[in-house]
Amino acid sequence: MTLVALPWAIAGHPGGPFLAAAVAMNATTLARYLVGDAAAIRVVAATRDSWLVGLVFVLGAGLAREYDHEDLLHEPWHVLLPLAASTFTATILYLLLRIVSWRRSGTGWPVHGGYRAFLGLYWATAPLAWLYALPVERLLPAGEAVGTNLLLLGIVSAWRVILMSRVVQVVWHGHWLAAFHVVGCFAWGVAAAAMSVAKLPLLSIMGGIELGPGEATLAGTTFVVMLLAYVSTPWWLMALAVVLLLRRRPDGPWTPDGAFASGRFAVAPSAWRLAGALVAVGLVLLPFTQPEQWRRHAVERAFRAGDVAGAITEIERHGRGGFPPHWDPPPRTGFGEQVPGLPAIVAALVATDPPPWVREIFLAKAHNLDVLAGPGGVVKTLGDEMLADYVASLERLPEGARLATLHVRALEEFSKRHIDETIEPSAERLALLDRLGALAGIPREQPVP
Repeated sequence: MTLVALPWAIAGHPGGPFLAAAVAMNATTLARYLVGDAAAIRVVAATRDSWLVGLVFVLGAGLAREYDHEDLLHEPWHVLLPLAASTFTATILYLLLRIVSWRRSGTGWPVHGGYRAFLGLYWATAPLAWLYALPVERLLPAGEAVGTNLLLLGIVSAWRVILMSRVVQVVWHGHWLAAFHVVGCFAWGVAAAAMSVAKLPLLSIMGGIELGPGEATLAGTTFVVMLLAYVSTPWWLMALAVVLLLRRRPDGPWTPDGAFASGRFAVAPSAWRLAGALVAVGLVLLPFTQPEQWRRHAVERAFRAGDVAGAITEIERHGRGGFPPHWDPPPRTGFGEQVPGLPAIVAALVATDPPPWVREIFLAKAHNLDVLAGPGGVVKTLGDEMLADYVASLERLPEGARLATLHVRALEEFSKRHIDETIEPSAERLALLDRLGALAGIPREQPVP
């Protein structure tokens, strides 16, 4: 009944003040808003404290995104990242729409309360982020889990673009197609900026890096998205230019609706209860997921401090199930990380003598670490003293012959490609290379600098 009364309330009907007093932004309004209902959009736009309930929704969304991805005890700022990011992006879109509104209609938006009202509209989309809360990592293998997460990200992103386009159409009377291209151009810019700063896995075609299933899925999807972004750039910029350059029409399209930022409606208790319930659900989930995040954080902190042996001991102590599903301890070679290096890892494995499953986690990274070290691999980068320690560690490691074979092959390939540049190494280094070859069962054929 309240949404039915709304058209009269905002159109200046004689009974408008009475009807408007009965209208409030409730939980049903928010649900209808998320599917683009015009009356619900006008209620949210005209609700004076919509930005406050939206703020609670964003905090709940932060919990939904990070409850099983980050250590929120030691790094609680992760919960606030969606708030900071959404405030920044909302400001950019608000300014862009103000420019379009001024250029197309010559009418400015209400200064008082306009930005807060727009934040209410923007933040009211935050409940969509609860799709990210699905624990796909616990239900699917690594590659499928990453693919499903990327699919959910795509669904939420597309939903938000379409919904905000509908909001612009309803509240500021813009044509939906024009609104879609303005909002779409903004979303494209945000996505391009996010990909440019995000740490992404290397493509396997670059330098022979071997990616795990999850890394391969992420790298492949990123490549496709970036390609589409580059190809579509002219279209989005041209569409935005067309919207800006079309003839000005006073009191026509892009003129703000009279309900915008009027503050005539209030937030109903059911909306506050819904926002509080989502935050409460996020908090209830924390005891089930955070302990494994604390252990992950402790191991990664030990790696950063150079305590490789301590980190490996922690992994062995808690077992496979003590850490987040599909977690990859440092170094994440698929992302180009090289610290800790292979010599430090091998020395720590020899010192701690963990079970085979722990050793395999790190030895599986050996190929990528050798590739990332450059031509000739890890051995080529070591001085005589460090090489002596490394060869001694390999001779004590059960999988030492496997690594020695990897290194000898890399050195042979280097020698074949740089035969004219090869310089006779010292007798000490030659002796170390002979020990490496003997461990691998491959006699040394020629000197390597």
